[in-house]
Amino acid sequence: MDRFHFVGVTGAEGSVRTAPLEMPPAALLRPLAEYEAVVGGGW
Repeated sequence: MDRFHFVGVTGAEGSVRTAPLEMPPAALLRPLAEYEAVVGGGW
């Protein structure tokens, strides 16, 4: 197989490493009590 066909393809030159993403913690859109009321109470 001709390696020329894989020029520019991710991973063609070996494994790809990515840096871990820094993500802020998710925030609730409403107070937790409102979500609990919708599903029928607390867990």
